[in-house]
Amino acid sequence: MTPTTHHPVDQSTDRPADSPKTGFPPRLLASSWGQASPRGRPRKQRPDPRLEPGHSSPEAPCALAWRQPGADRAWRGVVLVIHGLNLKPERMDGLVAELLAMDMAVLRLSLRGHGRNYVPRPGWSPARARLASFQAVNYGLWRAETYAAFCICRNVSQMAHVPLYLVAFSLGGLLACELAASGLVRFDGMVLLAPALRIRSWCRILQPVTPFPKLVIPSLSPPYYRANPGTPMAAYGALYQGLARLDRLLPGNPPGLQVPTLLWVDPDDEFVSYRGLRALQATSACRRWKLVPVQKSARAFPAYHHLIVDPAAVGGATWTAMVAQMRAHLLGRA
Repeated sequence: MTPTTHHPVDQSTDRPADSPKTGFPPRLLASSWGQASPRGRPRKQRPDPRLEPGHSSPEAPCALAWRQPGADRAWRGVVLVIHGLNLKPERMDGLVAELLAMDMAVLRLSLRGHGRNYVPRPGWSPARARLASFQAVNYGLWRAETYAAFCICRNVSQMAHVPLYLVAFSLGGLLACELAASGLVRFDGMVLLAPALRIRSWCRILQPVTPFPKLVIPSLSPPYYRANPGTPMAAYGALYQGLARLDRLLPGNPPGLQVPTLLWVDPDDEFVSYRGLRALQATSACRRWKLVPVQKSARAFPAYHHLIVDPAAVGGATWTAMVAQMRAHLLGRA
C-alpha cells in the first residue's frame, strides 16, 4: 500500500491526477469543504483556495486523506472513513487498503486533535499542539468536520454515479449516525465498528468533570494506536453531547438510519455496550442493521476488546472473516 496522500492520487503512478472515470478535479475537494451552521443546518460557502487538500490552516487543517483505485479501474463506490476517539487516523488504513481492493474510492477524515488536524503553534512540538487542539474541541466542531467530509464524498459519488458508503469506528460512528438521524446526511450503506451509540454505564462517571475541558485522562490503549497520551474532558464532553442528541432523535425513527448497515462489536467491549447495541438494532429505527459479534483471536494484540480496526487488534483469522463480510455487504449493493 502506497503512503496516504492528502490529494487525489492515481494509485498506479502515485501522482496527483484527475480521475478518467469521474473527471472530478482535485480542487473539488477544496470547494466542498465547509462548516455546518450554528443551528446544525448546512450553509453554502464560496470555494476558498486556501482549503486545497494538503494545506493546513486554522480554518481547514490537514484533515483529509484521499485514495482512489488505479486509472484502469472502474469505481464501485465512494467511502467516507472516520476513526475513533483518540485513535491515530492512520490505524484505519488497513480498512482503507481493503476498500481500495474492492475498487472503492476512499476519503479518510481526521478529526480535530488527531493526526495532522491540529492548530500549529510557534515553538510547540506537533504532539503538544495536537493535544492543545484536542483540549479545545467541542461536538459542534467535530460535527461540522464530519458534515464537510460527507459533502465532499456525496459530490464525488454523484459525479461518478456510484453509491456512497460509510465505514466508521467508535466516535466516528456516533458523529455520522447523529448527522444521519438529523436528516443532514444519508449513506447507501454503512459499516460500523464498535460505534459509540450505546456506552457502558461506568463510562459516564466522567460526566460531572466535563466543566474542566482541559483535564486530560490518561489513555489505557497501546501507544501504537493512541493519537495522544490521554483524552481531555473536552472530548468526553463532546461524546456525551453527541449521545444525548442521538437519543433525542431516535424515537422519530429517522430515515437516515434505515439503511443496510453491518454492525461489528466485541461482546466484551470495555467501552461500547454490546447489549445496548443489540437492543438498539432491534428497534424500528435500525431495523436494517445486522449485528455481528467479533470474537478476537487469543493471540490478538492488544487484548483491548474495543479495538477491532486491524489484523493486529483482532487476529488474522478474525480479520479475514470481517473483510469477507464487508465485501459481501458493500459489493452486494455496488
